[in-house]
Amino acid sequence: MALGTRPNWIKVLSCYHEKGGEGMGEQLKTCCLPHFTPAMTGKVRGAKLSSYAIALEAWRRGLKVVMHDRRMFRYTIYSSGWRHGIKLNLSWGGKFFPSVSISPQKKVYTFRRSEIVDRHAKPRFKICNNKDITKRLLREKNIPVPDGKRFGSADSDEEIIKYSLNNIGFPVVLKPATGSLGKGVFVNIRDEVALKKYLVHVREELGYSNIIVEEYVEGEDLRVFVAGNKVLGVVKRVPANIVGDGKQTIKELIEKKNLLRKTNPFLANRQIKIDREIIDHLNASGHSIDSVLGKNEVLFLRSKGSGGDPIDITDDIPESIKDLAVRAVKAIPHLYSCGVDIMFDRTKGSQGKGVVIELNCRAHIGLHLFPLKGEARDVSGGIIDYCFPESSARRGQNSRLYFDPELVLRPFISGFAKDIVLAPPPSGRIRYRRLELRGKMASKLKRTLRRKALSLNISGHIKDLKNGNLRVVLAGKKRDIDAFKSYLSKEIPGGLVNERRWSRAVAAGFRIY
Repeated sequence: MALGTRPNWIKVLSCYHEKGGEGMGEQLKTCCLPHFTPAMTGKVRGAKLSSYAIALEAWRRGLKVVMHDRRMFRYTIYSSGWRHGIKLNLSWGGKFFPSVSISPQKKVYTFRRSEIVDRHAKPRFKICNNKDITKRLLREKNIPVPDGKRFGSADSDEEIIKYSLNNIGFPVVLKPATGSLGKGVFVNIRDEVALKKYLVHVREELGYSNIIVEEYVEGEDLRVFVAGNKVLGVVKRVPANIVGDGKQTIKELIEKKNLLRKTNPFLANRQIKIDREIIDHLNASGHSIDSVLGKNEVLFLRSKGSGGDPIDITDDIPESIKDLAVRAVKAIPHLYSCGVDIMFDRTKGSQGKGVVIELNCRAHIGLHLFPLKGEARDVSGGIIDYCFPESSARRGQNSRLYFDPELVLRPFISGFAKDIVLAPPPSGRIRYRRLELRGKMASKLKRTLRRKALSLNISGHIKDLKNGNLRVVLAGKKRDIDAFKSYLSKEIPGGLVNERRWSRAVAAGFRIY
């Protein structure tokens, strides 16, 4: 499959929409894949989204999934060799030997969020988490990175400012030597006064003793996710922004934007907080939080893209930038998958140059699964393809069946489990049916029907309807659904009002609502 392309069975659905952001007030949409919708994520947010998406994809393909952490941050996926073996009948002298199964050894991969873990995980993570070491290794492979220097607690603010003036010049970027999620990162610092103020904030108030000062690189802020030699998705991170309506204050517009972000599983817990950076940004543009923006007036609240609006541009990025991201990942020993942050200069005459800012070995993939604009990318499917290529034939299998992570992890929370093995879904084609039964049903009979459904490996639910009838949703093999209906006709003769297909997703297991 070519880089940046998707299998033709994937279609993108627009689940929610909002006004604002890039494009001077154009409509932005929270896009999603039909087999991974906001409804399937439940209350899973933030870093858990990466773990859940990958584990769900593996589970649907029939791979064994074991959870080790109540936060879903650590889990293992197994592939048994016999599933993909080749059976040979050997004969000698007219006598047949028993069948022999020849197959690859069982594969086992442990993940931390989106990171593929192995015995080199700790040094690899330390490299990626230390921005100074990362830049040194990238330079050794002739990969462009910003000029800059690391400073420790022994270095004074005056020394740092002097270095900035004499070696790289303004504007500069100030950031912690270790850290994530854009915390403590300040970009486009234009003079000594501003740099002094942010040094005090980052070193004394935020507590980062080791910091990096580097040149500010103009361009689009890209997050490129790489697995092996493939780019699975490219997102442009547009800085947090609002669009005026001529009536509401900036503070009210931020609150409104935050309500809309809550509808996006990736952005739900990434609210726009009115902090020092935003206040300074507003002051520089001649605004305050009580200012009223004109109708369709776009105001960017930050200079950095981290935590902003994710816009998918996978198909709009030159191959040279994708190749740069792949080379950057290869530059770090034992790094197999990674989110690569690149500043991309698209201006005329730049020839599409890119500069690698940093690497994230435990990158969130939620921004690729739920962008605000463009196409959602099946990054979780690409990761499983990379780790278990033999399972790619089952990609798209059980696409409407999902497991409820809250229900799965309940034994962890109760303290009864150390590891949790997910029961496999039905293999082969799954049918989805909706039955409507006449009248109400006693709780005891509902529990009896649930036990029968579970014994037949059928998922679904029972729910009372407003019209006084009962809805039964079934997801399973045709023969099992037929067996359930036969049992139902004996328990409730003449109770079936109608039957039709069920088009929505179904959670594994059987529930009584």
